This record gives sequence, structure tokens and C-alpha cells, in this order.
Amino acid sequence: MAGLLVVMACLPACAEPGPGALELVAASSLGDLAGHLAEGFEARTGQRVTVRLGSSSTLSRQLAMGGPGDVFLSADEQWVSVLDTIERGSWLGNRLAWVVPSDGPEIAPGEASSLAMAAEGVPLGRYAREALLARGVGLPERVVRGSHARATLAIVSSGAVQAGVVYATDAALDPGVRVVALWDESDGHPLRYEAALLRPRGRPLYDALSAPWMLDRAAELGFVVLP
Repeated sequence: MAGLLVVMACLPACAEPGPGALELVAASSLGDLAGHLAEGFEARTGQRVTVRLGSSSTLSRQLAMGGPGDVFLSADEQWVSVLDTIERGSWLGNRLAWVVPSDGPEIAPGEASSLAMAAEGVPLGRYAREALLARGVGLPERVVRGSHARATLAIVSSGAVQAGVVYATDAALDPGVRVVALWDESDGHPLRYEAALLRPRGRPLYDALSAPWMLDRAAELGFVVLP
């Protein structure tokens, strides 16, 4: 499973982009929340929203090359900084979770002989590396890399490794994993999702990110709602 491909997903709410549909591009760890945003926005405005998911790094490169997108939700600010934006800002926070397969033994950080981590170019991969380094936890001989956050979670859930470092919000959605430890930071810096408005027509969708119905759902899913 070490050679996982980058998975680009389109949520059921978006199916096939239609004329005038807004394009929401989001990190894979925001999949459920992005679907809620698309459905809620359409219900309230009648405006259709298509959703494209993947690793923040891959999505950012696609956008930089002229790929479609009105609003971009990145797992960190690094991949927003390389784009031309109309407006941007920190949106939500998250936590890291050290997880093990739900039917496996409870292995503490530093004791696993195999570990799932996101690829280095993916925000989760960088966050995980920084968190382990800050806590003095070395990497085992066998490290299996996921192409994005949800792919990394799937590696652990499948039982292919003894443990993994994933987002806490992802871990809460998968009964195939069990949380052993939660970390609020990577290397002392909080984990932040960055939202960016890319095209003027996406303004109403961008503004909906701060709507109470949206932030309430984010809190329900375990994201940290920022002041």
C-alpha cells in the first residue's frame, strides 16, 4: 500500500459541474464538512456548488495552473500563499491523533514497528513529522505514506500498520481505528485550515464559511472553531 495514488473525489452533492455552479476545492480531511457546506448553501440560495477533494498540495498546484475553483479550503496556509487570492484567512483548527486499528493492541507513540503517515508534501505529513520530533518519538523502520489525509487513515483502518498519525476529526469518523493519544499542536504551532476566495463570484460561498449553521456543524464534527 506504500504506492497509494492521489485520490481526487467529487461528493454526491456535486456530481457533474453545471453551468453557473460554484467550484469549492477542499482538503480531503474537510470532505464531510465541504459536503455540508455545498448542500446547505444550495438549500439557502438555490446556487449549486461542486466539490473537489484531494491533498492541499495537489489542489493548490492545479489551481496555480489554471484549474477551476472559486473557494479553496487548504489544510495549511502554505498552499494558499502561492496563489493569487482576493481574500484569505484562518478558518478552523484541528488536532492530531495517534491511532491504532480498532481490533489491534493499544500501542503507545514510539512503540510501533510500522506507522502510517501522510506524504511529506501533504500538510498532515508535515504536521505529523513536526509533532513526533517535538515529542521525541522516532520513526520505525517501516513507514507507509498516504497520498492525503483520508488515505492515511485508511491505511491504519485496514490493519496494514500498527499505528498512524491522522487528524482527530478523521479518526472520529472511522470505526476501524482507535485513538490512543491526541495532540493539539504539531511543533508548538496550532493546526489551522486556511480559506481563500479565488474569484469574485465565489463571495457568497466564502462568506457562508462563517455562518452559524456552518460553524455549528464544524464543531459537531470536532473541528476547533476560531474566534
